[in-house]
Amino acid sequence: MFIPKDIEQNVYEGFDPILVSGEVIETHFAKLLDTVLNSSGNDAQFIEEMKDAFAAFIGEWIDELQDGFANGMSDVVIFFRENLKVMIEAGAGPEMGMMLSGMGTDTVMKYITLAYNRYKSNKEKLKAAKTQQQNQPPVSQ
Repeated sequence: MFIPKDIEQNVYEGFDPILVSGEVIETHFAKLLDTVLNSSGNDAQFIEEMKDAFAAFIGEWIDELQDGFANGMSDVVIFFRENLKVMIEAGAGPEMGMMLSGMGTDTVMKYITLAYNRYKSNKEKLKAAKTQQQNQPPVSQ
């Protein structure tokens, strides 16, 4: 991973997006692996569990990065997009890399957006459930 030249000046002093990314990836890789290994439900349930785990990963990653850039989400999008291009090009090789990075980056960014929206929705549902639970009258014995 690297900090694209376009946004280098937008990184707040003392913030290291590469270090933050590594920490989030390390934490969530283990959670994603646990989700795979501990799933005992059917295929549809497994898919939903993986979507939630991936959404939590992407959501936390974006939230952590936003705080370190002057332009918040705009800079995070550039950070993700440029790093994805390089990874796709490296994985596809010199013959196909440029073509695939052009097509693949937009596709992956679409899924990152969907995952982040799911993350925000899940956070709102959790917040609403906690609020509702707190507003419940105590159970008398």
